[in-house]
Formats: sequence, structure tokens, C-alpha cells
Amino acid sequence: MPAVPGLASPPGVVVYGMADRRLLAILPLLLACGREAPPLRLATTTSVRDSGLMDALLPAFRERTGIVVGYQAVGTGLALRLGERGEVDALITHDEARERDFVAAGQALGRQPFAASDFLVAGPADDPADIRGAGAVEAFRRIAESRSAFASRGDSSGTHARELLLWEAAGVPRPRDEAYVAVRAGMATTLQFADQRDAYTLTDRATFLANRRRLRLQPLVTDDPLLENVYSVLVVNPARHPGADAERAGVFADWLLSDEARRIVLGLRRDGEPLFRIPSEAAGRPAPEQRPRPARAGRGERDARRTGRVPGAGRPRPARASATVATVPTWRTAEVQAAAFVEPLGGHVARDVLARRGSERTPCAGRAIR
Repeated sequence: MPAVPGLASPPGVVVYGMADRRLLAILPLLLACGREAPPLRLATTTSVRDSGLMDALLPAFRERTGIVVGYQAVGTGLALRLGERGEVDALITHDEARERDFVAAGQALGRQPFAASDFLVAGPADDPADIRGAGAVEAFRRIAESRSAFASRGDSSGTHARELLLWEAAGVPRPRDEAYVAVRAGMATTLQFADQRDAYTLTDRATFLANRRRLRLQPLVTDDPLLENVYSVLVVNPARHPGADAERAGVFADWLLSDEARRIVLGLRRDGEPLFRIPSEAAGRPAPEQRPRPARAGRGERDARRTGRVPGAGRPRPARASATVATVPTWRTAEVQAAAFVEPLGGHVARDVLARRGSERTPCAGRAIR
């Protein structure tokens, strides 16, 4: 490949193009980091990015554990495909049916809801299909019958899957004329498109509220049980994908159930309105800090932890369990369980991991890759 003309290069370096220039720019950082643990790989829905939830959660997680998370914001369908290919360590998605299929297929260790919002149908203020205040199914039927413009995510995301479910429940075929446009983009982009075209669209409430000041669209259909929207975290199964970092992903999944993470989820607001809540599936489960702490170990047990010998036994106790995979809801490998020993789940697990990976608390950890 020829060098780009007119670009001054350091001695011994040839600059080939913009992508190569970016690589050269970060090369000193990569060399300085040496063998440092790479960022935890996370695939998320676009709505948790567009609503600001990731920007609120990830810095707090890094501050608590020293673990840097790099994430890709894509639709739920693509996130699950990335998980199936073993290209990520954890997922945040919002399509319960596909998530359960993903777990049943052995692709993930389990599914843990941690945050919830709801969907709503937004549309132009003049409401040509007269859906204001209707139920979700009736609203979709009226949109189809009036041949009103509708902007669809069209990207196999969780929002798109819910839209298709509502067309089916309404007993009407999805419109296939020029009034129906598959935007094939994230939620914020789809909202902007619908706003420009005076079209209806299905959106999650959090992203709508985060972008409301830039929109003329109005929330017309809300508060329907069919519009429930639950976000879950899934840890990719290392038995299927040996390159998956289930250990650190498990720390992240446990932390999302902690009091600290829940305060962040509940505290995220726009114009005074909360963007998220704790879903009913997780509300009754104590956060890691709230779970009962096991009884304090006796002297013999403490000696066993220090020396690796079981009291009264004549042979050493293995320091690590075999690298089998723990079952839900602990998310963690047996190795981390052995390291945690009698400690409760959650934050204590993170400290055990960091005790063995102290290098993660270095300047090279840097900011999360976007």
C-alpha cells in the first residue's frame, strides 16, 4: 500500500492512511500496558447507551473494582449473535424470549434482570390515527387501518421484536407500503427519523425522555402491560466459548445487583422523571451487600485458608478448584468461588479478583472503549 502523500512521518515509520494513523497514535499506550488485562467485552442495546445508563454505570463499576469495560451498543439481535460467536464476555439485552433461548442453548450461564423501563408509542401531536390513550394492541390496529406513517427500528432489536409482537396481537399484517419505514438504526436515530416524518414509532421510555427536548413527538400510548421492558445481563458461557472472560463478567453481573448499582439505576432522571426502575424479578432478591454474611470462620478454618491444609487431614488442600462453571445466580467460575471461600457474593468477589490481578489498577486501564 503506498504512503499517503504529503504526510510527514517519523524516521522509520510510513503512514498509510487514517486507520493506520489512529493505530500508530495508540501504539505507545499499547506498548506501555504490556500484559495488562484487556477491557471486559460487553454488548448492549442502543437504548442503555442513548438513555445515558452506560455512562452512569461503567465509571462507578471501574471505580469500585478497577475493571475497565469496553462496550458495543447494538440491537439485542446483534448482541446475541456476538455472544453466540464468543466475541463478547457479557450482554445486556431486553428480549426475554430470545434471552431464555440463548441460555437454554448453553450460550450463557444465566439471565439476571437488573433494570426496567417500559415501551411507549410516540407520534405526532395531531395524532392522525387517533391512538391517544388507547391500549397498545388497539393503537397498532388503528395505525394499520389508517395507513399512518410508522418508523420501525427494523434491526432485530428488542424494540423491533416487541413491535412485531404487537402487530401480531393486533391481528393485522405489518404495513408493507411506503407508510412503513424500517430505519435499521438505534433508538435515538429512529426517534429523530419519526419526528422528521411525523410518523408513529415504538420506543423505550428512557431513550424518549433522554431525547424529548429535541423532539416534537408526543407520548400517546403508555402504561400497558404489553409495554413492559426489562433489561437483563447475561454472562457468556466459557464452556462453549473458552475465550470468554466469565470471571470478570461475573463480577460485573453481581455488581449490577448491588445497592450501589441500584442507586445509580434509580437515580437516573430527565426533567425530574426517573428513566429506570428495578424490575419485579430482581426487586425481591437482596443485593450482594444485603445478603446474609456467613458466620465468621473459626481458627481451624482460618488456618486452612492460610496454609491450604484441612484441619485433621494429612494432605494439603488444593488452593484452587477446577475451572468448571458455576450455576446461576452466582455467575462466577469455581476458581473465583474458591478464592472467595466463605465470603458473600458481590463486592467481596471483586476484591478477591483484584487481589490476584492488582495490575488492573494502573493508568493503562484508561477509559472504556466505545
